[in-house]
Amino acid sequence: MEPALLGKGFFILDKSLVNVRSGTLYERLYKKRLEPGGAEIEKRIYAGSLTLNICEILDLYTQLGSLKLESKYNSQHKKDNSFVATTGAKLILIKIKNTAFGTDVKYQISHSFCFREWQIAAGLSQKIYIFVPYAGITFTGTEVKIKEPEISRSFENKNRIGITLGSSIALGSLFYANFEGRLIDETAFSTSIETRF
Repeated sequence: MEPALLGKGFFILDKSLVNVRSGTLYERLYKKRLEPGGAEIEKRIYAGSLTLNICEILDLYTQLGSLKLESKYNSQHKKDNSFVATTGAKLILIKIKNTAFGTDVKYQISHSFCFREWQIAAGLSQKIYIFVPYAGITFTGTEVKIKEPEISRSFENKNRIGITLGSSIALGSLFYANFEGRLIDETAFSTSIETRF
């Protein structure tokens, strides 16, 4: 999402160097393969988000919510629900008219299966009226621990490079929605809605 998509807010002046956004997020991971042994995980995240924007080019954000995580390994199917926290930053590095190139770095952690994940992404976006479609490349590291009767095994994702495709849509001047899909290293979809204060 382009940090400058929302030009107005409820309380903070439009030309302020700093503004705040809040919103809600749903993320669905359909499948992610882990090594060794061909383990797989699926997850659902329901979270609220809070973002501090600086100079319309830098987003510092956090997301707090619930995680439903499922693991499959050696014919065992386990489920767990837990609190999940995500923190990250988005930065526009280059912007020429309505085209922008930026990065997104984030870290996610939960007690469910000792789940930890970091991600570095870079991509291009193009603002077209109320739409901001974007595409990017992601580099991700995921780690989980699955307990068996006698030991606890650690698993990591072998394929760390993926692609992301999505679009933000301005819903008037105060709200926007975002839809995103991730492929190759994982099969996932997320949607969110935010408003600017």
